[in-house]
Amino acid sequence: MITRLPGTPVVSFAPTVTSTLWT
Repeated sequence: MITRLPGTPVVSFAPTVTSTLWT
């Protein structure tokens, strides 16, 4: 569980989806 900003391409596969999951 890495804290990332929504829209920030931290993950290569789906930054937006992962951000939503870990909101």
